[in-house]
Amino acid sequence: MKDARKLVLGFMAVVLACASVGNAQEGHYRQVDNPYQGELAYRLGDKATPMVVIDGLRWKTISVSEVGSKPLQSGRAIKTEVGAEFENTGDGSATVVVVILFEDEQGNSLDRIECKRERIGGGSTRKIRQRFKIQADVLREMARLYLFAEVRR
Repeated sequence: MKDARKLVLGFMAVVLACASVGNAQEGHYRQVDNPYQGELAYRLGDKATPMVVIDGLRWKTISVSEVGSKPLQSGRAIKTEVGAEFENTGDGSATVVVVILFEDEQGNSLDRIECKRERIGGGSTRKIRQRFKIQADVLREMARLYLFAEVRR
């Protein structure tokens, strides 16, 4: 009887482990209103995961990184790349516009950028990369991103 119980418990542990790996890979997206507004802690060069679904469009990642190796010298505009990844779970195409507010540790606004509209075909995933010039002081003081995204079908 003990051996059978151990076998069943061992089997259940394997099933739970496999389920948790599958969930970690797929991720847990939460449904949000369109347009979406949200805030997250952020450091320059990191890849953040909003993990939201906006009108059938999954927002997988967002990143802000320097282009090149110029030092973050006060008063200098730095070439910066904003990257994002979206997955369109619907059949028809969707257009998304993203606006990012850079905030300091206290939530004070440092700067704002508006990305160009991007089209994502139905049933496809798309990585977006757009470049901006952002002041070094903003990049250095940035501790949070306030995200705004609107999806049009």
